[in-house]
Amino acid sequence: MAFSLLTGGGAVPTALAAVQAEEDLLAQAVSAFRQEQYAAAYAAASPLAERGIPEIDYILGALYTNGQGVAQDLQKGIGLYVRAASNGQVNAQYALGDLAFDGQGVEKDLTRAAEWFNLAASAGHTLAKTRLGIMYAEGLSVPQDPQRAAQLLEAAAEEGNPTAQFRLGRLYLEGEGLPTNYRLAAKWFRAAADQGDAESMYNYALLLESGRVGGADLSEAVVWMRRAAEAGVLPAKVSMGLLAFNGRGMERSDQEALKWFRESANEGSPEGMFLYAVGLTEGLAGDPQLDEALRWATRAVEASTDEPRQAQIERVALRDTLRKVIAETEAVEERRRQAVMANRSVVVPWRPGVTPPARPQRQVPKPPVLASNDRGGTPSPVPYRPGQRPVSTPTPDPTPPAEEPKRGLRF
Repeated sequence: MAFSLLTGGGAVPTALAAVQAEEDLLAQAVSAFRQEQYAAAYAAASPLAERGIPEIDYILGALYTNGQGVAQDLQKGIGLYVRAASNGQVNAQYALGDLAFDGQGVEKDLTRAAEWFNLAASAGHTLAKTRLGIMYAEGLSVPQDPQRAAQLLEAAAEEGNPTAQFRLGRLYLEGEGLPTNYRLAAKWFRAAADQGDAESMYNYALLLESGRVGGADLSEAVVWMRRAAEAGVLPAKVSMGLLAFNGRGMERSDQEALKWFRESANEGSPEGMFLYAVGLTEGLAGDPQLDEALRWATRAVEASTDEPRQAQIERVALRDTLRKVIAETEAVEERRRQAVMANRSVVVPWRPGVTPPARPQRQVPKPPVLASNDRGGTPSPVPYRPGQRPVSTPTPDPTPPAEEPKRGLRF
């Protein structure tokens, strides 16, 4: 009896110690995984791999799928995801939906992705609500349902997901599934922009500039438009150039305008190419650069096949005008060059032993005929007037003047 009591009494602490050790490993694995210390997470989770713990299966599934802390093994990772998801692990359910949506390691299957997202969303997974809401908004493998999309996205937006906030702002802006409401659109764009969503920054700036949310606030619009442009949003760079060029909400700056037009043009924006060509034509960089402007105007035309008709007309007009101006300028320069060449004197250099050509003699005008002054004295030129008798000319001195020595030509 004593032996059995001792034996039984010793088994309980041992079992409790084992449970405590398992819980400690689980806590270490979860903490290391959240801190992205993947090797430590694998070291803590792998001893529990066969215990059937959903959280451990999810962590190991993520590590194997992504090759973090262990060599990548997609099939093993997906198998662990499935086991965890089947036991209600919402992160594993979302991960399987993400893999099916992208076709990573499994066949791309949007229907299957929607099913996994729906399971996770029903359990409160914010990202799953966002992804499923977008699928309903766009009709991806599920019937397009703006109302259902709005419900899912609003729930996720309230939980702070910036992607859901941006998409909800668009629904309010465009009136899809929800009544058009610019104030609520601005609210959600601002919420996402505060979390660094660049597209939301751009849309929020547009609403501020338009005055649809209680009057235009141009200075604030410039702040958010600049942030969006610096974050790489291409239309924001074009808009920032226009704000700088027109001096809206900021001091007018041709240099800053040209900078944004050039960046957007180099990144492939047809509107940016067109505006950069206009800026070069108008000399925003100093002197007009017509040849470079024509190059960008031509590129704008070539890139505008899918642009609105009016935009195409404007860009073709700029290109053709530049071609005409450049051709006329070149014609004028050619005529001027030919005129200069025609009037230029030909200089013949002297070479030893070669008699230089004679230089033309300078023509000296003949002096006027001198008549004697009626009052006597030095003769002076007397012009002839009709009806007037000319004054008699004195007899010239018969003695010829001494001959002036001729000057020789000097070279």
